[in-house]
Amino acid sequence: MQTAQARAMVAQHLEQLSDELERGKSDKLLRFLDAMAKFHRYSWCNTMLILQQCPHATRVAGYRAWNRFNRQVRRGERSITILAPIVRGTNRDASAKDEHDDRDVLGFRAVRVFDVSQTDGEPLPEPASVAGDPGSCLDRLHGFAHKRHIRVSFSGHLGTASGVSHGGRIEIASGLLPAAEFEVLAHELAHELLHHQKGRTTASRLRELEAEAVAYAVCSAVGLDTGSACSDYILSHRGDRQTLAESLGRVQRVAAELVSHILTADLVTGCA
Repeated sequence: MQTAQARAMVAQHLEQLSDELERGKSDKLLRFLDAMAKFHRYSWCNTMLILQQCPHATRVAGYRAWNRFNRQVRRGERSITILAPIVRGTNRDASAKDEHDDRDVLGFRAVRVFDVSQTDGEPLPEPASVAGDPGSCLDRLHGFAHKRHIRVSFSGHLGTASGVSHGGRIEIASGLLPAAEFEVLAHELAHELLHHQKGRTTASRLRELEAEAVAYAVCSAVGLDTGSACSDYILSHRGDRQTLAESLGRVQRVAAELVSHILTADLVTGCA
């Protein structure tokens, strides 16, 4: 697959997603957010490409990257095409470049990656699984807030709200179970990172839905069962492709930042 074909595939999938949202359905969106949780180091465009070509993918990497993990791509396996940046003055494996680093990026080109299911070799280190309990991931999320100088406190006077973002300060309802606290904190951190910048005038409903989508992706990444969380996200777009693309880009950027902090750096989950 060439670069132009990959871009056309993204456009087609975005159109299908928009059409489904316009009809009041959210299945494709939730599948996409689940994929975003797995591939948090990739842009939303590349997440779409992976999902379209290999829906069961869990960990992808380039051919040489798998060799470094003492794994070999099986003969005859069909590659997954993604778009990697062409960066000035580097000879690194193209599939391993950080596509969010725009320094000296000259353009993008199609490169091939493979899912772990297409390889054989030594076992990989497994990411932590929490199955309903965030465990140490909750502490790491609080650590992220502290690192960004966002003060988190607990309150018994929030009324019906579970959390409130004030811009540099988050309040969370007292007495929440760890899983609920994790989801609320992820939601409010999304507000902090997305919606308190000067000049940002996103509509109130879209702000809530973007924060809920970030929380869904982050919870999914650490193994929490989010149930029907963020299903109302469909109401914000009504088939507007441009608005959907811009919103997904914001959601992906913040979800990736949170998940990258929570997960250990040496895993290859979603990392080429």
